[in-house]
Amino acid sequence: MCAARSRPLAIIALFLLAAPLGLLSWWASRPKQTAAPAKSQSAESLPKEVQSLLADFRASDWTTVYRAKDQLESQQRVVIPALLQMLDEDVAVPLTKTADLIYPGAKEFYGHGWFIDYDLDYLPARAGWALEEVSFCDFGFGEASILERRLPKSVISGRQDVTLAVVNPATLGPVRRRARIATAIAAAKQWWTKEEATWTRYGAVKQALQNNDASRQSRAIEWIRYGRTGCEGLSPESFARDLRPIVNSLANSEHEGVRNQASLLLRDDEAWWWKYKTDPELARW
Repeated sequence: MCAARSRPLAIIALFLLAAPLGLLSWWASRPKQTAAPAKSQSAESLPKEVQSLLADFRASDWTTVYRAKDQLESQQRVVIPALLQMLDEDVAVPLTKTADLIYPGAKEFYGHGWFIDYDLDYLPARAGWALEEVSFCDFGFGEASILERRLPKSVISGRQDVTLAVVNPATLGPVRRRARIATAIAAAKQWWTKEEATWTRYGAVKQALQNNDASRQSRAIEWIRYGRTGCEGLSPESFARDLRPIVNSLANSEHEGVRNQASLLLRDDEAWWWKYKTDPELARW
C-alpha cells in the first residue's frame, strides 16, 4: 500500500520541482513585445498655430499661401504628416492675386516674375511643393513645363511680345497630370514610411547634397544660400564640419548650375547664408 502510494507522491513532487523550471523556460522564450513606434501627429492634434498655418496654406490668396508655406517649412518634421494627409484632398483652389507669379496655372505674364513649376491651384500638388521644399526630395510633383530659359533671352534682347504660352506651355492634359501626381503621392508616402523614425531636416540637406540628382543638389545649395526657413542642427560650425567638404566637391560638378551655386556659396566669406536665417531684418526681404 505504501509502495503503491509512493509513486503518485513522487510524480507530484517531480511536477512541483519541474514546474518552476518550465515557467522560467517559457518566460525566457516568450515572444518579446517591442515598443510601438511613435505615431505621427494628425493635423487635428497639432498646435493651433500650425493648424492655422495649414488653413492659410489652403487659401486662394497667393500672399497668404506662400507666407504660410515658409512658416510650415520651418516646422520641419512636425508638419510632414499633415502635408501627407493633404495629398489625399482631391480639391482645386485656384490662386488669386498672384501678381507676377509664373506657374502652370498663371493667366497673365508680365515679362518677369517668380518661377514655381508646380500646379499650385491643385491642393495635392501644392502640398507636394511644400513637401519637396522641406525634405529636399524630388517625388515628382513638379510640372517640368515652364520654359524658364526662354524668358531671360527674350528680355535681354528687349522683346516685349513674349506670350505666356511661350514660357508656360500646356504640356499635360488633366488625365495625365492626375496620373503623374498620383505616382508622386505614392512615392512621398513610401518615403515617409521608411524615413519617419529617424528623419531630420539637417540630415535631409546633407543627403540631398550627396545625392547624384543635380536638381536635388541645386535645391539644397540654393536653400543654404538664400533660405530663411528653420533647420535644427544647422549652424556655421556644423556647416564647416559636415557640409562644406561636400560643397567643395560639388564646385567641380559636371552640372554647370550645381557648380556655379556651389562656388558662390564657398565665396560667402561673411556667412550671409547664415545671416539670412537668423537676422530678423534680413528675413523680411
